[in-house]
Formats: sequence, structure tokens, C-alpha cells
Amino acid sequence: MRIVLKDILYLSGMPQQYKTSYFIGILAYIIMLAFSIIFYKERIILLDTANGLFNIITSNSFSLGNFRFGSALTQILPVIGVRTGAPLDAIMMLYSVEFVLYYLACYLACGLIFKRYDFGLVILLVNILFVSHTFYWTPSELPQAIALLMVLLSMLGKRSLQSVTPLAWFAAAAIIITMAFFHPLGVFAILGATVYLYGRADLFADKRLLLLTTGSFFVLILSKAVFFRTPYEQHSLSGLKNFVTLFPNYLNTFSNRQFLLSCCTLFYWIPILFVPTVIYYTYYKKWLPLALFTTSFLGYLMLINVSYPGKETPIFYIENMYTPLAIILAFPFIFELMPLLAKRNLQLPVLALILLTGTIRVFAVHDTYTVRLNWERRFIKNHGGKKMIYPSALVPMDTLIMTWGTPYEFWLLSTAEQHRTVSLIIDEKPELRLWAASLNKSLVVNWYIQPYSGLNPKYFIMTDTINGYEIIRNR
Repeated sequence: MRIVLKDILYLSGMPQQYKTSYFIGILAYIIMLAFSIIFYKERIILLDTANGLFNIITSNSFSLGNFRFGSALTQILPVIGVRTGAPLDAIMMLYSVEFVLYYLACYLACGLIFKRYDFGLVILLVNILFVSHTFYWTPSELPQAIALLMVLLSMLGKRSLQSVTPLAWFAAAAIIITMAFFHPLGVFAILGATVYLYGRADLFADKRLLLLTTGSFFVLILSKAVFFRTPYEQHSLSGLKNFVTLFPNYLNTFSNRQFLLSCCTLFYWIPILFVPTVIYYTYYKKWLPLALFTTSFLGYLMLINVSYPGKETPIFYIENMYTPLAIILAFPFIFELMPLLAKRNLQLPVLALILLTGTIRVFAVHDTYTVRLNWERRFIKNHGGKKMIYPSALVPMDTLIMTWGTPYEFWLLSTAEQHRTVSLIIDEKPELRLWAASLNKSLVVNWYIQPYSGLNPKYFIMTDTINGYEIIRNR
């Protein structure tokens, strides 16, 4: 493929304009690392991470559900902690910190190794542009896949197809395979990046290499759908049926109303970046980029809001589903608007404002998860003397949010803070668990029974071997 001189000049020098902004971004990651230490219990004693840590400790290895083996990248430190016999508190802190370290490692790889400060800034915006509750609900593989995608683009962006070395091919293959087995919605991130970068030799030198990368990803995605199908992902995609059941009332949903409200409270940078991007494309008569931008943004937003239309979807989960919107906004902001802002000496102030408001927003949201932890502490104080299965109808679900993680959360909280393990479950239908009344030497969690003899006594301090579970029925 012919790459003209101006494209070579851009790829070799133009990204330097982002260098100062890039290094300011490192400060944002330092702040997020501090938050991950301060709020490590809020982040780890919460649903999936509590369950993941339970699996890590009981298996003495990685917890890789639904073939998402890329999750191992965020579990290295807690696995080391378990295998070296570190205290439970320390393992939780390591687990919390590693999620931020993962994104920081991808960020540093883009800028310090491949000198693509621009793609590094895309990761930064994905991590902070409108992130609020997902800072505390840490385990989603969707933003993790996007961060890996930016590393891949940074590694290949300056190369022609013929110049890719065997080592680079191996690294690219490893990244693409990991991304394909991360999160199914990662397909929209790589599709959006490909559409934006295709034909932009100033950003990605060889369009054939770009198409080969994207094509390989789609082949793997299809292969996974056929050969590695899981009930969890089938359930996650079940919301697509709403395009039939809700037709034609797609706009009149709770999710759309809540999104518009959130654009005034938590997601304010979405309209702040969306509107200037539309104005920019319109002013310069870039009609095709305008059509692609608005179609991809509104189309993806509609996909999520129709798939998850009701108030039963937790706020942290729907926020996570919106993550690809960040990459749709980030590309035109970084590559179109930031150069204009730089000419007016506004690039650094605007980026600093995004980072400042992001860290303030993340800190402010911690109350939701601190209040939740404090409620669980009170529940342990009131009921921790017995092994008990308690009805969700009698607890404040607006505080607890979801119940399925409670056996893992109560285990972590009681063991770490009281040096004894309580056996408590909050369940929608306790009357279906009457069989647990006879289990006096087993820990019951949601999906299986764990005998005390198979638990590591350092992390499971079981003191009651006499009584079975008390089943509290719904009133």
C-alpha cells in the first residue's frame, strides 16, 4: 500500500503534540490507585469480585468463568497473595489495586513503548470520561478489552503489513485472542475503531493490516459463539428480544429517561463532547464522518437501552454497558477537537478539567458502596451468631442492590474484620433451601455446598460445627 510522505511525517512526529497531555494522565492513574487502596473494601466486597476472590482462594488459582481467560491479567496479585499466605485484607487490597494497574500498564505500553500517546489518551478517557459506579464494580472485561485494543493499535499503527515482525505477529495474535474471549460487546469497540481509522493513514498506516486485524477478531468471535457458548452470555444477549416486544415504543423506556437524567448528573461529559463533535463535522462539511459518528453513537445507545429497558438493571451494570460510547466520543475528541483546542492553548485545561471532574465524581459516588458495606456490618452484628438464610423481602434492596453476592460478601467482611467467618445468605426464596437446615459442617454459597474440610482455615474461620442453617421464611 502506498503511504504518502505527509502520513509518514504524522506518524513519526505529530503524536508528540499529545505527549504533555499523556503525562498529565499518569497523575489521574496515581489518584485512581490511591482510591483503589482507600476504597478497597467497597470495590472487592461487592458481588463479582467477592465471588471471584472466593474462587481464587478455594481453588488456589485463577477464577476464569465463561472462558474469559483474560481475567487472569487482573488476578495475578491476589493469586500470589493466596499462594504466599498473605492476610485476607492484604489480598483484597492487592485485588483492588491490580485493576487500576492493568489499565495503567496498557496506558504506559501505548505511550512509553510504542510512542502512541494519542491511543494512550483513548484508554484514559475510557477510564474516566463518565466512569462513576463502574470504578467500584471493577471486574467487567469490556473496558479491559478496549484497553488491550489500544495497545494493539499502538503496536501496529506505524507498520506496514510487510514490516510486521514474527514477534509482533505473535503479540498481536495473543491480544486478539484475549480480546475475543473477553466480552462480547468488545466487537463494537473494535468495529468503531476500524470505521474511524480506515483510510486515515495518518493514524493507522496500512489499511490492509487494519482489516486483517479486525477480520481475525470477527472470525474468533464467531468461533467462540459456536464452540464456546455459555449460558451466562446467552442470557446477557437475551435482551435483544426487546426489539420485538417493545416495537415501536423504543424511546419510552426507563433506561432512556435515566440516561438523559444521568447526562445532567454523572454523564455530563457525554453531551459536552457529543455536541461540539457534531458542530465540528457540520462546520467543516465532513458529512460522512458526521453520519458515521452519529449513527454509531445513537445506534449503540439504542442497542443498550432497548436491551436493558427497565429499572431492574443495576446502575453500575448499565454504566458499564455504555463503555463503548466513550471510545466513540474519544476518537473525534482526541484526533479532531484536541488539535483545535491546542491552537487556542485550551488542550491542557480541558483535559485537566475532565480528569479533575472525573476523580471528584468517583470519590463522590463511594457513598453508595460505603453505605452498603455499613449495612452489611450491622446485619452481621445482628445476625452473625447463627448460620442463616434470610429473605430479601425484609432488607432494603435500594441499599443492597443485589443479593446473589451476599454469602461471599459476608464471608469477606466478617473474616477480615472480626476474624471469624459468618454463614449468612440473603435470598429471594429461603423456603426453597430447607435442606440447608441439616448442614452443620458445610458452608453454603449460591451454587454449591463447600464442606469445612475443604476450606483453607486461614481464610475461612468456621466456629460453628453444631448447628445447621436457620431458614427465615418470607412473611
